[in-house]
Order: sequence, then structure tokens, then C-alpha cells
Amino acid sequence: MSLESSIKTFVQIDDELKRVATEVKVLRGNKVALEQTISEQMIQNHIEELDCRDNTKLKVYTKKSNPNVFTKSNVSECATLLFGEDRAEQLVNSIEERKETKESCSIKRMSVTRSSKDNNN
Repeated sequence: MSLESSIKTFVQIDDELKRVATEVKVLRGNKVALEQTISEQMIQNHIEELDCRDNTKLKVYTKKSNPNVFTKSNVSECATLLFGEDRAEQLVNSIEERKETKESCSIKRMSVTRSSKDNNN
């Protein structure tokens, strides 16, 4: 496959992905809104489970989540309480120095304005 045909195919796929991503975003927003409405109504009416006509069962539940406790500020605060300010700073710096960095190559599609397009031709 030539570079020109590869680029053309890449642009077509990129356009299709953008279109589908926009559709998914709208659908996900609609789903979340409906989920909120349905769950609130089920809770208000003291309904834990609901059997639907199409062999679907809905069950309302409470989600609990724990955000990442290993944030830099949280680690620093805990280390300060345990080891004192100087040692806490050393610990945070040591963790920062050991962070893994990954590199990869890719391409990014950017919009071209008329004036810069004319300059490149």
C-alpha cells in the first residue's frame, strides 16, 4: 500500500471514528439521564427489582467508589504525619524519581488553515 493510499485510508477511518464517538457520547448521555430518572423513581416507590416485558430485569443499587488514595498530595500528607516534613519530602521526591516513563510514536491529524496549506505547496 502506498503512502498516499495509507493516508487516505487513515483519514477515512479517523473521520468514521470521530462520527461514531460523537454518537456514542450522545447515547451515553441519554442512558445516564434515563438511568438517573429510573433509579430515583424506583427508590421513591421502594422498588428494588423490576421485571420488564422483554426478559429484562432492572435492579437499583448504590455504588460506592474509592478514589485513588495514592495521589501525590495524599502520600505527602500521610508521610508528613508519620515521618515529619523533611522525610516526607524525601519520600515524595524518591517516588517521583522512580516514575516510569513510556514513549511511543504516533501521528496526529490536525486541521490546516488555507494560508499554511498554500505555504506548503
